[in-house]
Amino acid sequence: YLTFLSVKRLVEAEALFADGKGDLAGKTLDLAIVKLDKAENIAVSAKGEEGFKNVSAVIATRLEGMAKLANWLKTKYLGGGTKLDQLLISIKSLGKIL
Repeated sequence: YLTFLSVKRLVEAEALFADGKGDLAGKTLDLAIVKLDKAENIAVSAKGEEGFKNVSAVIATRLEGMAKLANWLKTKYLGGGTKLDQLLISIKSLGKIL
C-alpha cells in the first residue's frame, strides 16, 4: 500500500510541476520518499515470509513504472532534479530488497 501511495504522490508531483508549482511538487516528492522508506523497512522485516514473493512482484512492477516516470520528469522539469534523484535512490534501494 505504501508503494501505491508513493506512485500517487509522484503523479501528483507531475501535475504540480506542470502547473508551475515546483515548490509544492518538491514537498510532494518528499512525501513519496518517506512512504518508500517506510515500505523498505517493512520489506526488510517481511522478507522470507509466506506471500512475500507474490507481493514483491507487484511492488517491483510499480517501482519500475515510478523510475520511468521520475526519469522522464527529470528531463522535462529540471527544477525537480534533486528531489527526483532522491526518489530514484529510494526506488533503487527498495528494489534491491525485492
